[in-house]
Amino acid sequence: MSGDHGWRGVGAEVTDANGPMLDAMILQAARADLPWLLLHHASDAHGIAPLDHGGRTLAGIEVPLGPRLAVRAYVDTASGRIEVSQSRMMQEGGEETVFQTDYSDFRKAGRVLFAFHEENLASGRPTGTITVERIRLNPKVAPETFGPPRG
Repeated sequence: MSGDHGWRGVGAEVTDANGPMLDAMILQAARADLPWLLLHHASDAHGIAPLDHGGRTLAGIEVPLGPRLAVRAYVDTASGRIEVSQSRMMQEGGEETVFQTDYSDFRKAGRVLFAFHEENLASGRPTGTITVERIRLNPKVAPETFGPPRG
């Protein structure tokens, strides 16, 4: 994804992503960089109802990403950690799809705190678990690694 253009595929088989697929890419990119998003879009962010999660109440913050998209962060105010994120997509007809990630196993890599475990859900149904084994901070990356497809 680059700006408002997205592509999907494997190898040379690449097609444009649009509609709900592009919306999902936008939400995934926002979720992956949620602390930066909250910092750089603070003027767009607003408080929302708290979330009861795991016997605790987490403060809620929402950042709209357009007329149909929003990202929510639920924060443990004692630690300042984002414990849950939700990406929300409004479908045609007013139906809403919610992608949720529950974060745990917080550890430092260098001086930065990361969640090494994620549980992912779509509309309340489990979709996958991510377990991080190692984090390298600021590795060298070739510019074309994350660029649009050639041709």
